[in-house]
Formats: sequence, C-alpha cells, structure tokens
Amino acid sequence: MTDTAPPPTHFWARILSWTPGYGTVLVLIGIAYALCAAQTGTQPTAFALLVQLLTVGVIFRVAEVRKRIQDVATIILIVAAVGIAIVWASGAEGTGVKIALAMVAVVFYGVAPAAIIGHQIHRDIVDAQTVFAVISAYILIGMFFTFAYVLASIPGNIFQGEGVGSLSEILFFSFTSLSTTGYGNFVPVTASGQTLAIAEIITGQLFIGLAIARVVTAWIPKRK
Repeated sequence: MTDTAPPPTHFWARILSWTPGYGTVLVLIGIAYALCAAQTGTQPTAFALLVQLLTVGVIFRVAEVRKRIQDVATIILIVAAVGIAIVWASGAEGTGVKIALAMVAVVFYGVAPAAIIGHQIHRDIVDAQTVFAVISAYILIGMFFTFAYVLASIPGNIFQGEGVGSLSEILFFSFTSLSTTGYGNFVPVTASGQTLAIAEIITGQLFIGLAIARVVTAWIPKRK
C-alpha cells in the first residue's frame, strides 16, 4: 500500500508559498468591520486594531507594492502592533492614547485603499479579483472616514442626534454618507465634522464613477 500523504516539508513549503488574493483581503476587512461594529464605545479595542494592521499587511502583499516600501511598511506595522499590545496589556488610557490609536487606524486605512487602487490601475483584465478589490477599497474608504470622525470627536462630540456615542453608530453614519444615503438620524454639528462629511460624500461619488469607468474600459476589447 502506497502512502500518498505529502512529506511534512512539502506541506510547510505550500503554506509558506501560498499567496493570498483579494478574496482573503475582503474576508479580513469583514472581520475588522465586524469587530468595530460590535463596539459600544467610541474607541476601537486593541484587538480590533491588531486585526486591522494584519489586514493592511496582507493588502500590501496582494497589491504587489514595491519590496522596499513593503519592508518599510512591515517595520512600521510591527512597531505599531507592539505599541498597541503594550497599551492593551498596561491598560493605559487618556486623550493622548486615544489620539494615537485613532491616528494609527486613520493612517493605515488611508494608505490601504490607495495601494489597492494603484494596483488595479495597472491591471488590464477584469475578473473576480477586480470585483473583490473594488469592494475592498470601497469599504476601506468608509473605515478611513469612520476613524477620521473618531479622531475629530476626541476633543468633543461632533455629532448631534439620536443614538450617537458608539463606534458602531459612527461607522453607520460613515457608510450612509459614503453612499449618499443619508438617513439623517444624527448629523455632524461642528465645522470639522461637516467638512469630513462633505469630503466623504464627494469621495464616494467619485469612487463609484471612476470604478465603473475603469471596469467598463478594461472590459471593452481594445481596437488593434
């Protein structure tokens, strides 16, 4: 009887050589989103931030960012992860800690969709990966503005209305603004909040228009 099981070395070689795609990215973004949506406070938990950092690291690999940039980003991600773990373990609190954690999320959620969009611009085909990439970038933009609102709210609440006060509610407001749905159950009442809302609405409209144009352009066969 022949043993068909692959040698252990072959198994680990396959694991190490596995290359994630945008489907994996979308799953990780979904997990990060769920962790934020489950928050009852305005600040993300350290665990949620660590998942976000992992997601950004995978995005940089999938988006085929230049190796030098990937190396620098990896170092920054590791340093940020260690800092978050220390804050988590020590139970540190205060305005400075809140600003630092929100800034980490804003910076990485701002860079991640840019990496995805840059990668898709240079692809000549439209396939499932393209669809996953567009959805991923769209959600990341909504998450970016979510934490921008959180950062702007640290000095004082920028919203007024029913049910304002948790990260899940700010997340909801962000995506209704991004999609220009605007249910209006609560609104930003400060200049910074209103400016962010306007920027998000414009970004959402531009993204959808450009994404459709990009897909249609790549889909139509080029004339010889």
